[in-house]
Amino acid sequence: MRRPQETIGTATSSGFLANGFLKINVDVATGKNVNRSAAAAIARDINGDFLGASALVLEGIVDPETVEAIACREGMALASDLALLRRIRLASDCSNVVRSILEQDMGSYGPIIKEIKARRTSFEEVQFVHEGRSSNGEAHTIARSSVLSPMGTHVWEAFTWHDRRLAARAVPDAARAFGFADRSVVWLPSSDPMWKTQRGVVASHLFTPRGLASTRGVREHRVRELVSYFLERAGREVEVGHAVYGGVLNLVSNVICSVDVVDVGADSATGLRKLVEDLVELIATPNVSDLYPFLRSLDLQGWRRFAAKHLEKIFSILDGIVHHRVEEVRSSSSKETQNNDFLDALIELMSTGKMARDNVTSILFDVFTTGSDTIAITVEWAMAELLRNPSIMAKARAEIKGVLGDKETIEEPDAGSLPYLQAVVKEAMRLHPVPPIMLPHKAVEDGVEVSGYAAPQGATVIFNVWAIMRDPVAWEKPDDFMPERFLDRAAQVDFRGKHFEFIPFGSGRRMCPGLPMAERVVPFILASLLHAFEWHLPDGVSAEQLDVTEKFTTANNNTHMAFNFFIQISSVHPDEISGCAVLKGSTMIFNIWEIMRDPSAWERPDEFVPERWFLNGAAEVDWN
Repeated sequence: MRRPQETIGTATSSGFLANGFLKINVDVATGKNVNRSAAAAIARDINGDFLGASALVLEGIVDPETVEAIACREGMALASDLALLRRIRLASDCSNVVRSILEQDMGSYGPIIKEIKARRTSFEEVQFVHEGRSSNGEAHTIARSSVLSPMGTHVWEAFTWHDRRLAARAVPDAARAFGFADRSVVWLPSSDPMWKTQRGVVASHLFTPRGLASTRGVREHRVRELVSYFLERAGREVEVGHAVYGGVLNLVSNVICSVDVVDVGADSATGLRKLVEDLVELIATPNVSDLYPFLRSLDLQGWRRFAAKHLEKIFSILDGIVHHRVEEVRSSSSKETQNNDFLDALIELMSTGKMARDNVTSILFDVFTTGSDTIAITVEWAMAELLRNPSIMAKARAEIKGVLGDKETIEEPDAGSLPYLQAVVKEAMRLHPVPPIMLPHKAVEDGVEVSGYAAPQGATVIFNVWAIMRDPVAWEKPDDFMPERFLDRAAQVDFRGKHFEFIPFGSGRRMCPGLPMAERVVPFILASLLHAFEWHLPDGVSAEQLDVTEKFTTANNNTHMAFNFFIQISSVHPDEISGCAVLKGSTMIFNIWEIMRDPSAWERPDEFVPERWFLNGAAEVDWN
């Protein structure tokens, strides 16, 4: 057998990769305050297409170079397992390990190097290359997720390796009402051309840096309007969540179509919020049509009919806005009548035949509802936690004062210079994610395996974000509100869905497209409220009395937790059954089949034995 070629080089980027080569990037991570590390490898072809990955958690091994050598061995093993190409290029950011592989001086990790050298004989050509950390970012993410949380590794596996296979939605029957699921970017499968078009339009017009910059003035004006609302009520009790939701509704509606839809603090905001929440609660309610699809045409529980009525009301409001703008454009050819907003862009697409009228309304609905809920609920929860933790609020206000000084009005970019405030926002999202359970994904083909479990084509896969972001392996004191945890890892942990122990906006193809706006607006609103006012609970109400019971409702079919700041329901206490807490509003299901086949209660429970009733005594066991 011809001895394989060995080369070593140094590159600051991924470098040139010749045809026929398999590129392996490796990296490591060590756990803070734990005697654990992880080695990871990821494989891509010459086009950058993902081919496979692996990770190895190591207990008791934390020496960086030793773990890096193990990562290189893991990369060689991955290349062997894939058995796709006979020429590989393995990149590590540790020059000492690369040098040890190619030279006689193999260091303290010599046995590992020997194994790597033995494995290279299986390939026609092997290149060992030193590259900077930037080129090994994905491998580092995998290693970091692995050492922090095995759960995060499983999430990475689903959103990276199987992202395309899990990019469809399992659509509840109620969401099909009014033809909603057939034109909504929320429910359409990612393979549908309509989904690609609509998501592309939303991303390019609203959430690019240029699009966000063009609407910054609108957002700042609406936040100042919200601050003015609170200023008029300074010294009095206010329902924070109600006012914030109304202000955010107007912020989002002005960004997309240059109109106010409610008066801040008015009943109209509550009514619109209730209309949307009732709709999505219908969509999320257990439905016999989803359990037994052959019964869908009957709509036995009537959820699809009820959902259609709610959708009709909401779409009539949005369609009225579209109709008014279309008539405005028709009545005047002057460009002065244009608002240069998102709705203008949609109408232009509609006028050229690139988008149907129904799709325009559906896009407005998706952006309006999901954007408003994500921003408003996160601000609401952040304020609740700050009111419960006055020392944290004082620290956040002190940072604002120290950084911004006597600046009278906060601008949106100012929030980016407040690291502690940013940590408060991240911690609020971690502890109280807007979607505790993500919208259901559906496997579009066989071959999906997550955490050792196979998900066949058509299977529904559900991600419990609430549990992922409270994983005690990944987070110290996971149930406590501790913004400081993000100060140590601020540069490493962001909202982008690449750190799989922290995915408030999801990850992969179905990640929330509104993330770029939310990560600007939420800190900006929170900073503005803390800058303008001193906040405290009403007289006589302690932090322990503040009712922040997590009530699972739904927001665009993403469950969220809602509460009212200043309404304390002291007469209702959580119960406990079999050691499990039962919160107010919880749904309890009794499995009669299991109860009446309990082997501890019945001898031979699966057999038809009428005599058991005589043996036990008919008078002792009756229908009551």
